Amino acid sequence: KNIPEWVINNTNKFLYFLAGYTDGEGIISISKNSKKHISFIFVISSGDKDIIHPLFDGLKRLGFRPSLRKRRSAGDSNNFNGKILKYSQDQWMVRLKRRDEVLRLTELLPIRHMEKIKKRAVMIKLQNKVYIEDVMPHWLELKNEISSESKQYLSEAQERLSRRSSSSKEVALV
Repeated sequence: KNIPEWVINNTNKFLYFLAGYTDGEGIISISKNSKKHISFIFVISSGDKDIIHPLFDGLKRLGFRPSLRKRRSAGDSNNFNGKILKYSQDQWMVRLKRRDEVLRLTELLPIRHMEKIKKRAVMIKLQNKVYIEDVMPHWLELKNEISSESKQYLSEAQERLSRRSSSSKEVALV
């Protein structure tokens, strides 16, 4: 469960590890920080302190100023899409919220998750914008594009599953 020392102590390997973890568990986003202004955020959450603490320390070693805090306690519950989730362990969060740091980190990370790559590109494009009104049309366009792609992938998967299911029924009938 621990991140190996050879990963933690090698900047390039650490960035690749962090990129992979970001692709799976990370958040790269723009959020409102007041009625008029936005901020860029980078967040990694985990219930595994043996993962989250080395990520926090590694970011500090690279010159970033991350925050680390407990997001939820074991036993807490959360309503997620109409389902109640109960946490069996504490949930920890490492976060960067300084715009220059979020941009620098996302440019350093060799992320591969297409949604996060697109978010990074929009953030770079909007890096000098501070007002919600200047940013939100671009961000909402991206969110709609991502939502549309997700619906398309889901539809294609359901269609393939349906075809596979009907072809296996045909084989069973023969």
